Formats: sequence, C-alpha cells, structure tokens
Amino acid sequence: MVAGTLALGPAAQAQRAIELALPATPVAGAAGAAGAVAPSMGALRLPAPVAAATVAPVRRARMDWVAGGVIRAFWTGASESEVAAAEREAAPARRADLAAPKLEQHLVVDESGIEHQVSHVPGAPHESLARAAIRTLRELPEKARRIRRFGRRVDEILRAVTDGDLAWSFNRLEAMSSQEGILRSNNSDLVNKWTDGERLKDAGPQDFAESSLEPASLMKMFKGTMDMEEPTLQYQYAFAQSLHNRMPRMSHFLGITFQERLLQVALKGKPAYTSIWAREEVRHGPILEKVYNQTRFPGFAKLTQSGEAPRLPREGTDYAARSGMSNRALAEVGAAGAYLMLKANAKTGSPTDKVLEGVFRDEIYHHVIMSAVNRFTLGHESRLKRLWLIFRHNLDYRPHHPNDYVRHRRRGFSPLMMLEYGWAINEVDRRVNRFLDTLDPGEARRIIGPYYKTEAEVQAAVDRGEHSWTKLFPMEVNPALSKADVERLEKRMPRNFSLERRAVKASDIRAVLDSYRKTSLMNPEYWLRKKGFRKEPGSSGRRIDLIRDLPGSPGVRLVVTFERGRRTWVGVTEGWKTLWWSTLEEMSLLQLGALMDAESVAVVDRLKAAPPELSYRELLDRVARDPIPLIEDR
Repeated sequence: MVAGTLALGPAAQAQRAIELALPATPVAGAAGAAGAVAPSMGALRLPAPVAAATVAPVRRARMDWVAGGVIRAFWTGASESEVAAAEREAAPARRADLAAPKLEQHLVVDESGIEHQVSHVPGAPHESLARAAIRTLRELPEKARRIRRFGRRVDEILRAVTDGDLAWSFNRLEAMSSQEGILRSNNSDLVNKWTDGERLKDAGPQDFAESSLEPASLMKMFKGTMDMEEPTLQYQYAFAQSLHNRMPRMSHFLGITFQERLLQVALKGKPAYTSIWAREEVRHGPILEKVYNQTRFPGFAKLTQSGEAPRLPREGTDYAARSGMSNRALAEVGAAGAYLMLKANAKTGSPTDKVLEGVFRDEIYHHVIMSAVNRFTLGHESRLKRLWLIFRHNLDYRPHHPNDYVRHRRRGFSPLMMLEYGWAINEVDRRVNRFLDTLDPGEARRIIGPYYKTEAEVQAAVDRGEHSWTKLFPMEVNPALSKADVERLEKRMPRNFSLERRAVKASDIRAVLDSYRKTSLMNPEYWLRKKGFRKEPGSSGRRIDLIRDLPGSPGVRLVVTFERGRRTWVGVTEGWKTLWWSTLEEMSLLQLGALMDAESVAVVDRLKAAPPELSYRELLDRVARDPIPLIEDR
C-alpha cells in the first residue's frame, strides 16, 4: 500500500492513503449534508500527531492532507529518500494552500456581540476525552520514547548556548554606559542577529512528526506565546517608565519613556532610535504566527496574534522597579522555556527547529540580563528565591483579561505539556545561573549600572547631573501607539485603557523642558558625561571651562563656560579665533542638540541658522505615530 501510494502525486497519494487505511464516516453539519467523507479517528493506530491530523474533511482541505500523507508514509515504513521526494513535491502545493482564502481564521460572535478567534475548525469531528485516554494508554511505550528524546534535545540545545554567548548579551549593558538616554546611539550592532529565516518556507506539519505532544498542545503553546509577545510596543514603554527613576540603564535597554521621546524631538527635531530590547522583542509575535500557520495540522484553524499581556506604567517607586524586574525575568524565562520546548519537540535540524533558534536565543539572552539584575543589584542570591519572587510579583498590577479571548475546544492544558514546559523553564534558568556563578558580583553591578533605592538617592543623582526625575505619563500617550491602537485596546480591555487619557497637558510639556534646562543643561557634570567633553586644565572654582574637540575638523573645539551667578557661554573656536558664540539661556534646544552631536566645523552653519524652539503642538506632532491631543492649560 505504501509503495503504491508514494508512486502517485502528493495530493493523490495522501488521499489514496486515507481511502485505503481508514473507513469512511459521514461528516456532521453542512459538510456532511453535502456528502463529504472524513476519516475515522479510531480506524488506524497511528502516533498522536498523525492521528490528530485526520480530523478534517478531505473535500474541504484536500491539500492539507499532503503533509499528513507524507508523515503516514514515514510511520508505515517508507524509505527516507521516498519521504524526502514526496516532501519536495508537496512543498509548493502546501505553500499555495496556506495562502488560499479557504484557510482564513475562524471567528465567532458571542451573545454580547464580541468577536472571538476560534482555534479549531467548527464542525470538524474530534476525539472524546474517553477515546483520547484509551489511545494514550495504548501509546505509552511510544510516548515514553518520545519524552526521552525530548529530554536529550533539551540538553543538546542548551549545550549549544555557550558562556561566551551569554556574556555577549550581558555586556551589552556596559556598551550603553557612555550613552545618554536622550541622545543614545543606533546600537544596531548590539541586536541579536537571526539566521535561517528563509527556512520558514519549507516548514510544515512533518516537522513535528516526532513530537511527544499532541497537536492541540503545540497549538496552545504557539497561540499563548504569540499573544504574550504581541504587546511589545506597550510593555517596552511601561517598563521604561516604571524603571527610569531607579535603574536608568535598564530602562534605556528596555525602552524609551515619553519624557525622553519629548526631549529627543526638542533637541533633534525627530525621535531617535528604538531600544535594543524592543527591537528584538517586536519581531517575535509575527514569526511565531507564521511558524504556527505553516506547521499546524489539518483540523486546526489559522490563528493570528491578538495580545493578552499588556503591562501598564507605574509611578517609579522602588517597589515598582523590583516588581517590574521580577515580571521581566518571568516573561523572559517563560518565553525561553516555551521556545525551547517547541524546538525540542520539532525534528532535529528541521526548518521549524532552525527558524525558532533566533527567537529562542533572544529570550535566553534577555533572561541572563534580568537574572543578573535580580541577583547582583537587588540581592536575590538564591535561584529558588528568584524563581519564587518572579512568580510572586507576577500577581502585582495584573491587567484584566481581554474580552475577546480565543475560544479553544478544550480550555485546559495537558499534564504532559505542563510537565515539559516546567522542565524547559527549569533547565533554562539552571543554564543561566551556571553562567552567573562565573561573574564577579562587583563587576556585574558596575555593568548593570546605578540603582537608586530611595528618593534621596535619586535626588542626589539629579543634583550631580547624572540623572533626571521621570514624570509618569499613561500608556495611552505611548508614542508607539496610534489612536487606532488605543481605540482597539479600549475595546478589548476597557477597564485598563481609555481613549480619554490620550492627551498631554501643555503644563506637563513645559515642566519637562524647564526641568531639563535647569537641572541638566546648567550642570557641568551633565556636559562632562557627553562624548568627549573634558575640563580645561586649571578650570575650577567660580569658572569652569569645558571643551570638546571635533574629530572631523582638527583644531576646532566646542567650548562651554560656566561662571557662578552669571550666564553660561557656549562657543565654537579655532585656535584663538571664535567662529560662533552665544549663551546657553538664549540658545534653542534644537541648537543645543546640533552642538551636542557636532562632529565638524559644519555645525557653525546650523548654529548660525538659529532654528527656533518647536511649539508644543509641533513637539506632539513629531513625537508619536499619530498626533496626540494637546490640552492648553498654560
């Protein structure tokens, strides 16, 4: 039977295999009324992924049976070369089928008029719990073999993550130590590079033919993780806002506050770059969605990410910072464990295994940073204590469940899935902890950056010119969100989001700009922290001269002179010649931004052009994707 089936084309061989091996059973519902035929689940004892692949009507998803036919051939004794040939022949048809309109996601509307995604094909036959239990008992020996394989794969994958890999990720924090949060660098070289992304086109259900998990469990893990990843644009803002007063370097790594964004535009005329962490995280949801829809088994609906885990910005207290770091550690180890579990259940070296490597590496690289902060900065030395606290703090500030949550056929998770997920999380955390054991605590704290535990410590840092107070702005003014995004969030989670809060008071903008001028720009220490500025020899007391050479114009310098009780002079000189001068009080923020970024004498032309201050309306128009309403309360 197998040889004869493989001699046919990919679609014909799959359908023929079904006709020969499985008795016909009428399909319930509209499809059954039309005379369609579906295979019976109990007719052939196949491994779980293959058996679950036989739940959809042949007439409605004919090409979806191609991958199932290939897997069936593999499990019934076909040679590897025959299977490979069938896979190559089936791939173009399978890709065309995945893009076909008939495979759109399934949606239902509940009694209150809210639309929900459905993770299964409505009306498709499925196993009862009793039959699933009986089948599970029959398959215990095979299941045990696959679980042992899963354990070996977990070890193999984690052995490939070296201490050097984890050190690269952790040391990215040190690379940011010289960067001011407002005028930070692009940092593209610090973003984890993905490879093997092109392998996605070859992924399919056959990649999970050796999985120890049922297709429903794989689906729930994919769906859960893509929904956790989707709100990146929200929680990068939330954690940056909540952490900036206490852990500015971690805040800069994770995201950008509204206050920073406002000052970026005031100084440069446009927003600066996205944070390292956000640039990595924002790509996770889309890739998970694509991988799942490529590899889902017949009988499972197409799914899209919808977002179920928003976090909201909190006042920058010490408790909020501690809670936030534990929440981030939980998110990173949970995601790393999920992707490790999926990789370990995929065939070794399969397209799915390769494609998930990038997202798995991102998360374990993030977890080493969060764990280091919790251990060395916050003092949670014990791994068990850190694990306890990340679950304990997950109960803080929990948002309400979205009212358009996905509808699953069965709501719970299988015991095996929970076992493997916990196994994967523990192994990821153990691997990271072994690396942390090799670090010197003092050096690690230096790399992580300052931690201001009390308000007095924050104020002292502000007085020294090395920090600034961050005002709390609500999520609705997050520059990464458009008005339509906020409207969607309000509809999905009305108890957490409100379009009415999407507005900024003119008095708040004035407070941010005035504070920056008075507490930062008027402090010599702030300028000394800028790239290349240094004190003129002998400069002290009532007069302090700061200078910075322009690398693109030898002999040309920027000069900033602070005189106690008098104005602050700013100029560009070449030897004894003054090319341009003014006072800091008279300069617009756009001029100051040009001065800070200056690399050559060409800056003089920009300074002489004297661009005026941007109006508050212009600031808001440039800060966000959509203009944010301005409340004139000056």
